[in-house]
Amino acid sequence: MSNSSTYQPQGFWSRIDRSIVEGFSRQQRKAIEMALGGQENERSRVSDIRLSFGRFFLVLLWGREKRGHERLVQERRNHPVFTLRNLPMILIIWISILFTGYSVAALTFRLISAALI
Repeated sequence: MSNSSTYQPQGFWSRIDRSIVEGFSRQQRKAIEMALGGQENERSRVSDIRLSFGRFFLVLLWGREKRGHERLVQERRNHPVFTLRNLPMILIIWISILFTGYSVAALTFRLISAALI
């Protein structure tokens, strides 16, 4: 899926002979850019968070699932979640969830205790 923030139509058009590009109407150029993924409507976009930590990086993507059932089965087979390589990230996610839950529970307990005193 194309990300419109990284798509650069200028680079595309600079690789095509100028006389050919000038032969396209503005509407034709827009249609070509849309076909290349340069302009997606707001509902079809995927939320995308990219973080770097020195030599490591983390990418979180979420949005509406558009892949078909067969492709999902194939991707799960080719890229299983529960592998030794993914274990550190799975542990970090679970520890973060547990810590957040503990913190919310502790804060709630303190607020209730303070209100009763």
